[in-house]
Amino acid sequence: MLSSLTCQDFFDILKAIFVRCMLVTHALMAVWRVTVSYNNNLYWILAGILVLLFAESCYTIIRRRGKEYQRFMPAFLFYLSTLLSCIWLLELDKTEKYLLGQAELLDKQINSSQDLRIPEPSLTPNTWIMLVEEMFPYLVLLSRWILPRGNVNRKELVELLFAFIGIGGDIMEYFSLLGEEAVRPNRRLCYVVLAIWSLSVLQFTVTVTVIHQPKRQRNINVVVDSMELVLHKKQQKFWYEVLAILLTLLMQDIPFLIVRVYIMISCNIVDYSLIFFTSKNAMIISLLIYKLLILCGSYYLSDEEDEYGEVFGQPAQKKEGQQSPP
Repeated sequence: MLSSLTCQDFFDILKAIFVRCMLVTHALMAVWRVTVSYNNNLYWILAGILVLLFAESCYTIIRRRGKEYQRFMPAFLFYLSTLLSCIWLLELDKTEKYLLGQAELLDKQINSSQDLRIPEPSLTPNTWIMLVEEMFPYLVLLSRWILPRGNVNRKELVELLFAFIGIGGDIMEYFSLLGEEAVRPNRRLCYVVLAIWSLSVLQFTVTVTVIHQPKRQRNINVVVDSMELVLHKKQQKFWYEVLAILLTLLMQDIPFLIVRVYIMISCNIVDYSLIFFTSKNAMIISLLIYKLLILCGSYYLSDEEDEYGEVFGQPAQKKEGQQSPP
């Protein structure tokens, strides 16, 4: 098998191993902080989810030679499953301490577990929790950049990375709602905020990119042998764009807007940040719905020419001076 590997395959395998080591290290750090917060080593069982990541890594490295899937990232799913479980426990522990009037214990807590002691820098527990929670968007972005592109071209990868930056910024700003004094004492509201936040984080496991036709092919007049192939490409591009819009609406902007409006009304919180991001969610929802209507209209109502210059329902135009085939 090794003799059949190319130099590119070796680089892809090394990159796949490096990225998974980063994800596992961060996930283990999150589990460790849970064991410290609850002073119970039993929570190391959360690391069991990483066994699935190890199995996926072996399959990807051995069978796929480090190549990732084009539309779905199982490695991110297993990593985020572990991380989200830890963040839920850490935030609920902070809520319980707040309700017990022991919020100051977060910074006075002894950084040790029952049977296992790990050397650590002199950081407060609150700082450790913040590092665990805020590092993951950057790790996901860096990991997706380093990982082999597979069937995703460079332009699509750049678009995906910019999308990840936007998603990461939005969800971390939404996550800051847990820091509101009117939200932290409300257990049910904390559950809702964490649930919606967890749903939005799962966007990182899906790679929805728009399929572009190479520019060099756009202005070439050719005799189309099979209109089915052209129609299939147009249909595939349309549904990927629709899926990307629906994922953003249902997993991020609509839930974020509902929660923020509810907090403003029920908790009587009105500040600049909350008003700004609520307005931003409303504006993005309006624009995405508008874009969705335009896509549907152009797909179902236009039967002459799409954005690539391909003519549907009409014969291919002949070049000037070109004779018709006999």
